[in-house]
Amino acid sequence: MAMYGMDIEDVRTLSTQLQQASSDIHTIVSQLTSKLTGTTWLGPDRQKFEGDWQSHHVTALNNVSTALQDASTLASQNAQQQETASS
Repeated sequence: MAMYGMDIEDVRTLSTQLQQASSDIHTIVSQLTSKLTGTTWLGPDRQKFEGDWQSHHVTALNNVSTALQDASTLASQNAQQQETASS
């Protein structure tokens, strides 16, 4: 027999984990950017690397972080809706 519905607490836990993963990515970006800024490295290779870091990699990581945040919000909303419907 198939079961439909959700375990509200499991979905809330998932929401929390998604939020934490989003926050972790922001922390990693900040740490790596800081490390890059403090690295002794001069010349065109550094300029290219730093440009690529900011324009491509940071942007991509921020997009992932935003997607995780959005998923967290949606999971939380779904859990709340399920709780309301079950009451």
